[in-house]
Amino acid sequence: MPFIRASGSLQVSGSCLQMPTSTFIREHSGQRWPMSPVVRRTAYEQAGTHRAISLRPDDDMRLGMRIKRSGLRQQMAVGARWAWVEWYPSVKEAVSGLEKNMFAFQDYRIDRLLGLTALLVTFMATPWLLVPWERGWSGGILLLSVLLQAGTLLFVSARSFTTPADALPAVLLFPFLTLMTLYVIWRSAYKTLRQSGVYWRGTLYPLAVLKSQTGAEGLRQ
Repeated sequence: MPFIRASGSLQVSGSCLQMPTSTFIREHSGQRWPMSPVVRRTAYEQAGTHRAISLRPDDDMRLGMRIKRSGLRQQMAVGARWAWVEWYPSVKEAVSGLEKNMFAFQDYRIDRLLGLTALLVTFMATPWLLVPWERGWSGGILLLSVLLQAGTLLFVSARSFTTPADALPAVLLFPFLTLMTLYVIWRSAYKTLRQSGVYWRGTLYPLAVLKSQTGAEGLRQ
């Protein structure tokens, strides 16, 4: 997996919020290849090719799911020191660019969005925000939660950043990044529902059509 490079706070948020996929990206002399899993042709066909996910904005994630559910194996290589790619040049462009697929991750379902919101707020944001004020056993539980999350984040981030020190801002800004993630997801849901579809490269894809394909058709559960 390449190192997602940007500038300022976007560097921290981009690297912290990136989703692990078996993706390889090359960038050399200004030439870029789009993000896509590197798979054998036989495995790609067994997973249904892109015909099975043609209406999914989150096609890369759905292809990975189809490969796994087809009984095949995947591996991920972390290439932080050898491969670089610019994610988005600014936070504003990142928020705009993610609006087409963040609600798709929830299958366009409000109940899943509410469940994810409750999960992130309760277990990922609240402990960090309340730990300075809580005392006694409740404060101990919050502190343990924060330490476990910080340790996990440092371990994962250290494998994505060039040096462990570069991972520290991701830990310090973790509550903010969690809330920012929720903002991006809810913005995606709001815009998708308001316009009854998803705009992509100047074309509006109706929500009813997008919902007709889950990306899991024909797969075992």
